[in-house]
Amino acid sequence: MLDVMVTAIGAVTSVGLDAVTTCASIRAGISRPESLAEHEILSLETMTPVGVTGHPITLVTRGFLGVGRWLQMAALALDDLCRAAGLPQAACTSFWDATQCYVVLPYLDVERAILEVALRSEQAVAQALLEPLKARVARRCSLARSTVWCRGRLGVLEAVEQAAQHLTCRDCERVIVLAVDSLTDSPGLALLAEARRLKDDYNPVGLAPGEAAVALMLEAPRSAEARSAEALGVIEAVASAPGQLHDSEHQRAPGEELARVVKEVLGACRPPHHRVTTTIADLNGEQWRAEAYGHAQVRIAQRSWDGDAVELPATCVGDLGAAMAALQIMLACRALHRGYATGDRILLTVDDDNDYVGAAVVGKR
Repeated sequence: MLDVMVTAIGAVTSVGLDAVTTCASIRAGISRPESLAEHEILSLETMTPVGVTGHPITLVTRGFLGVGRWLQMAALALDDLCRAAGLPQAACTSFWDATQCYVVLPYLDVERAILEVALRSEQAVAQALLEPLKARVARRCSLARSTVWCRGRLGVLEAVEQAAQHLTCRDCERVIVLAVDSLTDSPGLALLAEARRLKDDYNPVGLAPGEAAVALMLEAPRSAEARSAEALGVIEAVASAPGQLHDSEHQRAPGEELARVVKEVLGACRPPHHRVTTTIADLNGEQWRAEAYGHAQVRIAQRSWDGDAVELPATCVGDLGAAMAALQIMLACRALHRGYATGDRILLTVDDDNDYVGAAVVGKR
């Protein structure tokens, strides 16, 4: 059991330029899709070129590409986190020197890196993103202790596990997990189109690309109580594992590993296997994700997990790539804190593009 408290949230998405607005919009089912001129297809209805449908943050990211796009969103998410939680200014060195920051980004793709030198290694990304980001937020907060993790969807869950270790060993007092990604720029759209993953007239079971930055502040109970910080939620358990492998020698049934990690996190809670009635999943319209979720659902007794009550934030903001798991945690914390969750625990399921699956349980303090 992790027992890591989430004491602050910040975000910028296509349905809100802060965390509170984003959560309220998604709860209300608000969506703001746009036609993306960066990638056009031939409409079967009009036989004219039309842009694919996506969920960009137009006012924030228009005109930017790759790392520049991430920088625009990351700075706003950090500012929202600091302002909403009333965190001290960067001049308070005692606070920020005890704060570790993990910046979670998508996997570095060779084809995407051809178009942008800054994406060719984690060191290059750190230099191109972290240094400008530190300068951008220098007055509001200090990111002196920061690390880049190019780990995709599962990176947020891995960062939470790493944060729990740091907090237990008292290497730091608090950890900020900042996840940022964009699938709506031209290189991202080109890769998705090549893999036939975009939702369009020719592929009705594809995804709608989105973009976002989400920041979470994690603290141990002792640290939060010392500064009288209110807990928005508690991450009780996290688990991840290799998913469905495609080679014939090690082939697994769809959903088998997702079911295993769900059982693991439910068993790690206190009391174990307490029935969870709400799930926030990263399903995005792709058939293989839905199949894995459905197969996992039938492998777990309903007395432990009611997989039918599932919330799908991707219907409002699109697929957010590496930022999706952070958004799920934020939505769970907000629902529990505001009291509109149907139970006292929420399950999160994550299915990564690189054959890894993960799950987490967020509960009340």
